[in-house]
Amino acid sequence: MLNLDGFSDKAAHVCFHSGNVDDFLMNLYKLLRDYMPIDYIKMACYVEATNQMYNISQVERGVLLKSNVATDMPSSLSEKDICVGDEDVFYMSYDNSPLPSEYLDFIGLKGNSDIVLQIKGSSKVIGALVIRAFEDNVYNGHHKKLLKCLVNSVSKFFFSALVYNKLIEDNVRLIGRSHDLIEFINKNVEENAFLVGADGGLKKVVEMASSIAKFPSTVLLTGETGVGKDVIANYIHINSLRKDEPFIKVNCGSIPESLVDNELFGHEKGAFTGADTVKNGRFHLAHKGTLFFDEIGELPLASQVKLLRAIQFGEIERLGNGKTTKVDVRIIAATNRNLREMVKDGRFREDLYWRLNVFPIEIPPLRKRREDIPEFVRYLVEKKCNAFGIKDIPTVPNYVTERIKRYDWPGNVREMENIIERELIINKGKHLKFDCVIENDPCPSFPESSECLDSTVKKHILTTLEQTRWKISGDDGAAEKLGMNPSTLRNKMRKLGIAFKKT
Repeated sequence: MLNLDGFSDKAAHVCFHSGNVDDFLMNLYKLLRDYMPIDYIKMACYVEATNQMYNISQVERGVLLKSNVATDMPSSLSEKDICVGDEDVFYMSYDNSPLPSEYLDFIGLKGNSDIVLQIKGSSKVIGALVIRAFEDNVYNGHHKKLLKCLVNSVSKFFFSALVYNKLIEDNVRLIGRSHDLIEFINKNVEENAFLVGADGGLKKVVEMASSIAKFPSTVLLTGETGVGKDVIANYIHINSLRKDEPFIKVNCGSIPESLVDNELFGHEKGAFTGADTVKNGRFHLAHKGTLFFDEIGELPLASQVKLLRAIQFGEIERLGNGKTTKVDVRIIAATNRNLREMVKDGRFREDLYWRLNVFPIEIPPLRKRREDIPEFVRYLVEKKCNAFGIKDIPTVPNYVTERIKRYDWPGNVREMENIIERELIINKGKHLKFDCVIENDPCPSFPESSECLDSTVKKHILTTLEQTRWKISGDDGAAEKLGMNPSTLRNKMRKLGIAFKKT
């Protein structure tokens, strides 16, 4: 008999620790090997406009295969021939299937067994997770019950793939499911818009965000890394008149410089080698909604010129097309940099700065709102426990809470989230001790002086670098543990005089 409780906990762990759909499928494949026969797993959707099956991601015998593969369906088949509308999960073999034999031949089911988790939108089946064993008649009701535990997690990664996966994002209009996508995007926005400290240290910020939300004005959010600028951007969107339209995020620091214009404005078919289809950029996807530029200070100067035009005139041009297209987009930008200083240094356009700085909101770091820290801890502990499937939420003793409040949290909420995750793993659901949080020794006369703060930050960064053997980027690197962008950490190290070491 299958242990569903143990499986649910492990599945939650897989979901939480998977950054994208490829990671999720690989981790899920490894987990399912212990519970059912499995040789192959894929996540797919049907593109009605082109009558194609899109394999978003696929893993065969532990090897990640090519993603975003589109295969033409037989012309005699349609969407209704590949779905079982009243089932979340069903299993089949070639001789025992609710689907037509022409489709079974198309997917090569003969001699194999499939178990399928259907992903449903508001009105119909819109995708599927398909698990296959390279032998006949191996799945049963126990496997079906097991897979039902994954419906929510699989749906989350499926919709995330449609929104953020490059190839499918380019063709979102072809899928014909924009309503379901927008519904998913805004549901996640709402789930992430809970504002801890709204009646405390963030009260002024929330008041400003609420006052500007109903207006179309551009907003510039400033503050240190990890203070929650994306959460405030979410809050503004869901309290605006555009709340039922897309909220599209652009991380300016994660897009290669050569691809920025392509990502923002899209391209025409044949615009360059490999441009086989028309691509809609982020401005197209955010039409009538909100476009959030995170880390706007990382945007290259050349792209700043085009962004300025798009904001100023509400017009964009796809690469390879000289015609302008009107777009209606509300802009929210965020940065942890001093844009004024960047303007002086010639690294950021002054005219763009003034276009963005219409309604500035500065978000204070945790050390400036210590009264919010206990509430943040309670909220994040509960959030992580739900993600890990921990039913008994551990407590934080009062003396530990006082220690936490004295700590400066240089990585802010992002650092706190990472530390709480480690605490839950180390203490296995018991009292959380936060032993990794070192109490500050603040300067007695000037507890918030920049010299004292720099000293504390430097000490914390050095400690983290030693723990990671001076690995800065990548999995388990110092940047990840500190909740910082690797380039931001390197800049901080240079500023604090921390020498780089070879790993």
